Amino acid sequence: MKQFLLLQNGAGFKCALLTALILFISTTYSFAKNVEGNVVKVTGDQGHWALTVNGQEFYIKGVGVGHALSDDKKTDFLKLAKNMGANAVRTWGISQATKDYLDQAKSYGLLVDVGFWLNPVHPDGTCSYATDHSYRDKVRQEVLTYIKKYRNHPAVLAWNIGNETIYWTQDEKERIAFVQFLEKLIKEVHRIDPNHPVIYTSAYLTDFDYIAQYVPSLDILGINVYGAVRQTHAQILSQQKIPIIFTEFGPPGPWALAKDVNDRPLELNDQEKADFYSWETAAIFEKKGYNLGGFAFFLGETTQVSLTWWNLNFGDTRKLSFLKIKDLYTATSSKASYPFLKSMSLSKENNIHPGEDVEVALDASGGARGISYAYIASTEFDSSLVENPNQRISLTFDIHDNKAILTAPITPGIYRIYGIISDEQGNYTSTISRTIHVVK
Repeated sequence: MKQFLLLQNGAGFKCALLTALILFISTTYSFAKNVEGNVVKVTGDQGHWALTVNGQEFYIKGVGVGHALSDDKKTDFLKLAKNMGANAVRTWGISQATKDYLDQAKSYGLLVDVGFWLNPVHPDGTCSYATDHSYRDKVRQEVLTYIKKYRNHPAVLAWNIGNETIYWTQDEKERIAFVQFLEKLIKEVHRIDPNHPVIYTSAYLTDFDYIAQYVPSLDILGINVYGAVRQTHAQILSQQKIPIIFTEFGPPGPWALAKDVNDRPLELNDQEKADFYSWETAAIFEKKGYNLGGFAFFLGETTQVSLTWWNLNFGDTRKLSFLKIKDLYTATSSKASYPFLKSMSLSKENNIHPGEDVEVALDASGGARGISYAYIASTEFDSSLVENPNQRISLTFDIHDNKAILTAPITPGIYRIYGIISDEQGNYTSTISRTIHVVK
């Protein structure tokens, strides 16, 4: 009996030891899985706020990149972001931040502010946060499912839930319903992922009061600002309870600029745009500690307003704004002199008949030797809620360097005409645009 008890106790000891070993391996493996992802925290207080990633301070020098690759798969926008000196990129929807996108960002050492698009409520009743329970449940499920799937991905920096949703929702009841929904959703996100902060993005400060009153669980307020970083920062300082990130910044939008004879916004030239990007970037850096950095808008192929209005690139080439931001992000100074298109003139801008010839003339400044000229055209439609509202169209241009004769489209309407110059190496491009109105 004693011998049996010893054997039994020995077997029990071995069993306990084996169980402990399995538990140790399981715990270690689980821990290893968890630590693959980043632990991102907001630390400090007003004026001294900071992001830390795995214990190291991380100040965002970012750029918005909606898609990793161009439509033709030939241009790697995340590689361009890295080349610009960015350490982070931003997306707007989970259809953009795919696993391939996250993996590719990680390969370049870029962190991702992952965006979740939450529809604003329009009068046409496409959705409702006040009455449409199925829509709310769908959004909630999409957000939580994505976060559970990718919370341990090493490229994830933060979750950006909603972009200007309050601003574009005009009904007050719907606005209140939305922020109440947002608060509940953020609490759920915090429960399943305490390692990444949550951002909501406001259009300037239009959403600020709603967030301050109804969304106390928000970690960071994102602000989209164009041409007014210093002014916007000054307005919020006395009321600021959480840090901010400039989730979009750049030159003034079409709403702030003069119109041409066709009642379409006059696009700034590349030198004017580059100046704004430089001022805005420097203004963000000045208030480090109140803000956690920013994302310049945009690196990729968005065609909002025009094919060239927001883009820091033209295809796989860099524009002057790209180079100016790179200088600030990398604390270097580009000594090269790049030509840019100062202006475009048209022999006729409106009351143009289908098939009529119009002369286009370009004025290139800043060292215009050894450059090539090109001309293209597109539709002209302004939408802030559609990623690519405009399309390139086929027009005939008889090109003579800085002058060309275009043959007007057969279909009446307003079109945007672009002049393009490139350097000898094909690495740098400058563009400019103006509109024409073709009538019956």
